Amino acid sequence: MSVINQMLKDLEQRQQPESAGDNQPSQGLYLEQKSNKTSRVLILLLVLILFALGFIGWQMFSQKQIVNSIQVETATAEQLTTKATPREAEGIPAPGVNSSEQIEPGPIAELKKQEAEPKETELKAEAEPEQTNLAEPRQAKQGSAKTNQANANEAELAATIAENSQAQNPLVSSGLAQYQAVELVGSVEAERPSSTQADEPEPRFVIEKSNTQMTLAQRVTKLLTEAKSSFDKGYITEAIEKLEQVIRFEDGHIEARNLLAGAWYGRGELNSAIKVLNDGLQRYPSIEEWRLTAAKIFFKENNTAGALSYLDIELNNASKEFYTMKGSLARQLRQFAKAELAYIKLTQIEPHIGNWWLGLAIAQDSLGKQREAIASYKSVLARGGVSQDSAKFARQRIAQIEGQS
Repeated sequence: MSVINQMLKDLEQRQQPESAGDNQPSQGLYLEQKSNKTSRVLILLLVLILFALGFIGWQMFSQKQIVNSIQVETATAEQLTTKATPREAEGIPAPGVNSSEQIEPGPIAELKKQEAEPKETELKAEAEPEQTNLAEPRQAKQGSAKTNQANANEAELAATIAENSQAQNPLVSSGLAQYQAVELVGSVEAERPSSTQADEPEPRFVIEKSNTQMTLAQRVTKLLTEAKSSFDKGYITEAIEKLEQVIRFEDGHIEARNLLAGAWYGRGELNSAIKVLNDGLQRYPSIEEWRLTAAKIFFKENNTAGALSYLDIELNNASKEFYTMKGSLARQLRQFAKAELAYIKLTQIEPHIGNWWLGLAIAQDSLGKQREAIASYKSVLARGGVSQDSAKFARQRIAQIEGQS
C-alpha cells in the first residue's frame, strides 16, 4: 500500500508542474488579445477625430469662399447701381425718400424724415423752374418722379431683406441678402424702359393705292406668257387654266385656243381638244391654224378622212402647209380633183418646185387629163429638184401617154 501511495504522490507532483506550465500560455494569449482590442479602439478614435477635423476645415473654407464671392458680386452690383442712378452717387436722396430710413428703423427714422421734409420741398421748388426753362413735357416729369419713387421703394425693400437675412444667419446671410437686394434692384431697372425709347415716335406705314391698271391686252399677254412657261415646264394643268382664262377674255385668240387644244391632246383628252377647236371654228370658220391643228390630230389618230374634212374648204391666202397637207390627204383618199386644186395652188405659190408639178401631174393623169398631165410631167423635168426615181417615172408616163395617143 505504501508503494502505491508513493507512486500516486509522484504522479500528482508530476501533473502539478505540467498544469502550471499550461496556464502560463493561456494567460499570455488573453493579454495579447486584450492589447489588440485596445489598439484598434484607439486607431478608430484617431480616424474619427481626423475626419471631424477635416470636415470642419472644409466647411470653414467653403463658407469663406461663398462670403468672398458674395462680397465681390455685391461690390460689382453696387458699382452698376451707382452708375445707373447718378443722384444717389452724388449723395442726393431720391424725392420723397429719406436715406436714413433704409438703415435706421424706429423713432430715429421718423425724426430724420420730418427734418428732411422742408429740404425736399426746397429741392422741388428749385427743380420746377429748371424744368420749365428746359420746356420738357409734363409726362416726362411724371415719369422721372415715378422712376425715383420706384427706386426708393426698391431700395427700402432691399434693406428689409438684408435685415431679415442678417437676423437669421449673421455669418453668411448678410452678404447673400445684400447681393439679392442689389440683384432685385438691378433686374427691375433693367426691365424698366428708358425715357428716350418712350419719347421716340412710332413709325407709321402708309399704303397708297396705285391708279395704274393693266389693260385687257396686257392681261391677256401676261397670262399667255405664263401659260407657255408652265407648258414648257410640264405643268399642263396650270397651263390649261391660264389658257382658258385667256379665251374667256378674248374668244378669238388664235394662239391661245390652238395651244389649249394641244394641251388637252397632250393629256390624252382627244374629245376635249377637238371640242375647243370646233367651238372656235363655229364662230371663226376661216381660222387656218385651228383647221390645221384639227387635221393633224385626226391624222395622228389614223383618221385620214376626218383630217381632210377640216381642210376641204377654200380659203383666201392659205399657207403652203395648208395646201400641201390637203393635196397629200386627197391623193391618199384618191380624191384627185381635190388634190388637183391643192397642187395648182402650190404651183402658183412656188412655181420652181418640181414636187408640186409632180403631184399635179399624177392628179391630172389619174383624172384622165392626158394633155395637162404631159405638160405637168415636162415641168417636173424642167424644174428638177426631184429624185431620180421621180424623174424616171415622169419620162415613162410621158412616153406611155404619147404612145397611146
